[in-house]
Amino acid sequence: MKKIFLLAVIILCGEIFAQDASAPKSLLTQRNVKLFADNLFCQRDFLRSIAEYENYLKYCNDDTVKFKIALSYSYMQKYSEAAAKFKLIDKTSNYYQDAYYEYYKNEFLDGNYEVFKTFFTKDTVTQFSDTGGIKKLSYASLLMQDDKINISEKDFLSAFNSEEQPYAGKFYLEKTNPGYKKPLKAALLSAIVPGLGKIYAGELGDGIFSFTLWGLSEYLAVSNIKHKHWARALIFSGTSALFYFSSIYGSAAQAQIYNAKVDFNFNVDFKSFLSSVNYFLPKEPDFCK
Repeated sequence: MKKIFLLAVIILCGEIFAQDASAPKSLLTQRNVKLFADNLFCQRDFLRSIAEYENYLKYCNDDTVKFKIALSYSYMQKYSEAAAKFKLIDKTSNYYQDAYYEYYKNEFLDGNYEVFKTFFTKDTVTQFSDTGGIKKLSYASLLMQDDKINISEKDFLSAFNSEEQPYAGKFYLEKTNPGYKKPLKAALLSAIVPGLGKIYAGELGDGIFSFTLWGLSEYLAVSNIKHKHWARALIFSGTSALFYFSSIYGSAAQAQIYNAKVDFNFNVDFKSFLSSVNYFLPKEPDFCK
């Protein structure tokens, strides 16, 4: 019985394909490709869903599919590709406004902050009322750049609502007053007292250890000089000098490491906050409800 049923299915499928043989792609086949791609998309198999969607677009012009392709790239953290795809969605599309927001979001995530500079010119500042969260994202981009922020805290906070301002103000102050350690100061402190610069740079244990090594080698050098053990005195004097200059260099390096950690932690915390508010932008449509 199973064999008869299987044979019937094969014959039926053969008749369907025979009817559509003259067409490059049957409507049924196109629909199945889209359904399969949608299934892959909702299973978060974005790479394969893109391939199927691209295949589908060869025969059908579908803005929903174009938007899903762009979203797939974004979900895979291929932000430059996603931004390029979102930018291609035409103004006549129902997804244009969503694509407009997502384009800037992905440019931000890709670290391409240059695209936001136009929002600070006189010609475009009036457009802020029409761009929703992009104004906030534009101001947020200032905190992600290495350049010095050239707007006041008051002007910066004006982009955010009353609920967001405490968080925005906190990050603004952290960016403008990061609490960096000065490498030169760290080096000078260790030149005065070996290890002191490392303590200044936030490494208490390392600083005490450096001072202990230098102090011990210095004591042994002086002790051997007093007892006229010149060979050992020379060895320990050299060791003492090595620890001394190593402490100076290490303190300057430690200050730079400290500053790098400050920047890294700021970026992580700020991006985490932006993610929690969806980068101030509307959530993208949910196609997998």
